[in-house]
Amino acid sequence: MSKLSNLLIMIQLLKTGRKYSLSELATKLEVSERTIREYKLFLEETGIYLETIRGRYGGYILRQEIDLPSISFKEQDVRTIDTAIDYIKDEKLKQQLIDLSSKINLIILFL
Repeated sequence: MSKLSNLLIMIQLLKTGRKYSLSELATKLEVSERTIREYKLFLEETGIYLETIRGRYGGYILRQEIDLPSISFKEQDVRTIDTAIDYIKDEKLKQQLIDLSSKINLIILFL
């Protein structure tokens, strides 16, 4: 996924008030732990501060209110795209729709 998509998902996850470890976030976003640290720095540059809890059971917590537009997809949205894929002849467009379907599935899974 793109950096913007990952940042939005990371914020949505942290908005729940739950502490996420570096490895949990990296796994959910399918990026390295180093990339999660870079995302944290980027968010702080934009004024979104994550509290870092150090130690064995450490992680990141978002303690401030962040208003983001709702990302809301349903399984029916994925089924619609998957149905359309069957009728597409253009292989490049077909692959783009397959990628889009995968991204929406991830959003449904993580949120």
